[in-house]
Amino acid sequence: MRLTTTMTLSVLLVTTLLATGAAGVTTCELSCQAECRQEAALCSGEAALGAKSARYACEAEAGEAVLECEGSALEARSDCVGLCGDALKTCLAAAKLAAKECRDLAKAGLETCKSEAAQAAGEERALCAEDAADCLDLCAE
Repeated sequence: MRLTTTMTLSVLLVTTLLATGAAGVTTCELSCQAECRQEAALCSGEAALGAKSARYACEAEAGEAVLECEGSALEARSDCVGLCGDALKTCLAAAKLAAKECRDLAKAGLETCKSEAAQAAGEERALCAEDAADCLDLCAE
């Protein structure tokens, strides 16, 4: 859900900036093909921005997960306070292992998120290409 919201906000921001930046500019008569190319360029730009936004969201979520791992690791090490000898070694080893497993899960989550974001970006680019082809087909009619 957060990923979609971030992407939507990014697209809205760009759309708003483009609309405000274009105020007061005179328009010209474009050929159908030129309009299709402009629309395709905008679609491609929006898809690229959405992909970048999705990657940043993945990295932010992974960063939060790593911080949670570090907090849990610290808490686990605090459970070792007052222990001595083999009990201390065992406790610290368990805390270290749990922290490593947690970080590995966070890393795997990041890779999955980035992979899903890349797939979504590829699908968006494909839709842009389809729209451009449809537009050009309409020009030929």
